[in-house]
Amino acid sequence: MRRLIATLLTLACSTVIARAQTGGIKWQTDPEEAVALAKKTQLPLMFYVLASSDDRDDKLETRQRKALADPRVIELSKRFVPVRLSRSRHRDLLKQIGLDQTANMEIAFTAPDGEALDRPLSAGGVANADSLAQKMGLVFNFHRQRVFDRELRPILENTDARPAELRTALERIREMTIVGADTSVAALLDRKGLDPKLASVCCDVLAHLSSKISVGKLLERSAAGDRDATEALGSCTPAAAEAMMEQLRDSGGSVRLDVYRAVGKICRIKSLKPDKWWTSAKDPLKEKEIERVTALAREASKRWQAENEYR
Repeated sequence: MRRLIATLLTLACSTVIARAQTGGIKWQTDPEEAVALAKKTQLPLMFYVLASSDDRDDKLETRQRKALADPRVIELSKRFVPVRLSRSRHRDLLKQIGLDQTANMEIAFTAPDGEALDRPLSAGGVANADSLAQKMGLVFNFHRQRVFDRELRPILENTDARPAELRTALERIREMTIVGADTSVAALLDRKGLDPKLASVCCDVLAHLSSKISVGKLLERSAAGDRDATEALGSCTPAAAEAMMEQLRDSGGSVRLDVYRAVGKICRIKSLKPDKWWTSAKDPLKEKEIERVTALAREASKRWQAENEYR
C-alpha cells in the first residue's frame, strides 16, 4: 500500500511539473533555429544565458525561476523568441548578443538581424518579476517602433505603394499593436482616391490601436458620415471610451448618438436609451444618463488598463 501511495504521489508530482512546463516559457535551445524563427516571425530574441549548475547561486536561481514563471512574464514571452543558452557551449555567441564571456543567469535582447535592442538584464533583474516584465515590455515597444520606422512607415507614406503592400503593412501594424503608427494610418485614411476596402482596414487598425489620435480620427470621420468609421468606434478598447465621452456632444450641443452607442458597446453598458428617447427626454434626464454612462465607462477603462498593462 505504501509503495502504491508513493507511486501515485510521484505520478501526481510529475503531472504537476509537466503542466507547469507546458504552461511556462517555450524556450528554444538551438540558436540558429531560433534566429531563423525570429526572422520568419519578425519577433525579437530573448537570450537567457546559464553557466553550469555549480556556478549558479541556488537562492538567486530559485528567485529567477519564480520570476520566469510569473504570468506577466510568460504572457510577454509570447512576443519574443526565447532562447536558453549554455555559457560553455555558446561562449562564441555571447559577444554577438552583447554579453561578457563570464555572463551567467543574465538575459540579452536582440532584433532578428542581431542588433541589440537594449542593455542586458542582470541576474538580479531577472530574479525580480516586476523588473523583468517591465524590461520585456520596454524592449518589445522599442522593437515594434523600430519595425515601423524602418519598414512600415516608408510604405504608408509612399503615394505609389500598391494596395497589397499597404494592406500588408496595415496588417502588421495591427498584429504588433504599433500605437506609434496612429498618425500615419490616420493620414493614409485621408488620402484622396484611397481604395474603399483599404479605408475600411485603416478604420479597423485605428480602432485596434485606440490611441487618442486614432479615436479622434474615427470620431471625425464618423461625424462626416463614414459608416466604416462609425462601426469601428464600437471596436475600440475600453481605454478609448473616456476620450470618446469628451466628444459626446457635437459643436451645436446635441448628443452624438454614434459616440453614445459606441461607448455602450465597448464597455458593455446595459439599458442604453433608444434613439427616439433622446429627441423627447428633458435635459435633466439626458444629463443624468450621460453621467451614468460616463461613470461606467471610466470604471471599464480602469479595469481594462489594469489587465492590459503590457499591451
